Amino acid sequence: MSKDSIKMEQLLATFTSQLKQRYDSPSSFSEKMDKLLRSKREKHGDRGYRVAIEKNLVFLYFFVEELKSILEIMMDRVNDDSEFLKIDPGLTIMEIEKQLRDQTERKHLEIFGDGDGSFLPGIPGNNGGKSYTRKLEFHYSYLMAARSFSVDFINILYAAQQEYRIEKPSFNQAWNYIDMSVNYYIGNIQIGESGSGD
Repeated sequence: MSKDSIKMEQLLATFTSQLKQRYDSPSSFSEKMDKLLRSKREKHGDRGYRVAIEKNLVFLYFFVEELKSILEIMMDRVNDDSEFLKIDPGLTIMEIEKQLRDQTERKHLEIFGDGDGSFLPGIPGNNGGKSYTRKLEFHYSYLMAARSFSVDFINILYAAQQEYRIEKPSFNQAWNYIDMSVNYYIGNIQIGESGSGD
């Protein structure tokens, strides 16, 4: 049975609509992040807070990289039903999360213990000051959003593939749009009045 076709732009529009339903605006997303960071500071205290954020960054960075790999594979196979159905993104993501959590302590020591964390793209050298902590918080917000938004898009793509053929599937187009959406919701860029990217 042949499938109807949809364009990549329709997938992206569905993704945008889902984000809008969850977050009224970038400010509402920022409030959630601020609340989460305040909770971490209260839990760990000032001295433990920075280390906790560093560990979160290590976990999140490698998690997002794995999610990008999953998305790229899904995009490559999206119009080949037999190959696409070999992918179980839910199970794969759970397995990756468990593996990375088991490795986080070691990776944190390797990256931040003997170095300054600059192995992670965008992470500044550790100067121990407030500006360093603020930069850690910014990257934490980015990676938290990237993880959540990537999973959202993967789920949308998986559901759409069951019913539709995707015209001109493009991993780069999908990831660039996810990245743009992340930057919009963390307040790093402004996109028109709606945030739709149109």
